[in-house]
Amino acid sequence: MYTMLMVTAYFVCASITLVSAAASCGFSLAALRGGHSEAQTNAMHVASRSLALLIICLIPMAYESVEWLTAAALAMILSQTTDAFIGLKIRDNLRTYWPAIAAVANLLALVTVTKP
Repeated sequence: MYTMLMVTAYFVCASITLVSAAASCGFSLAALRGGHSEAQTNAMHVASRSLALLIICLIPMAYESVEWLTAAALAMILSQTTDAFIGLKIRDNLRTYWPAIAAVANLLALVTVTKP
């Protein structure tokens, strides 16, 4: 039986996951606007992966599947954590704290959804 807390946590987790994937996809698509270079080729590869991850993150919103949400959320938690470490390395507070906060919030919501 699902409690109101579990349903709320599910949609909070799915929303954080989806918004984070959309932001990542948006940044990677914006990087494509450069000239023809090796960096732009790399941006194309990143954009294709970001778009695929965005599509995967849409599935839990449409089909309320804890299994799909768990897979998508874990992928985004890893991505957010990596982004936070990159922000730390380049000494950019915004690029450090926002992904770290999103990762922790996403993880807390996911734990709430998946706990027995």
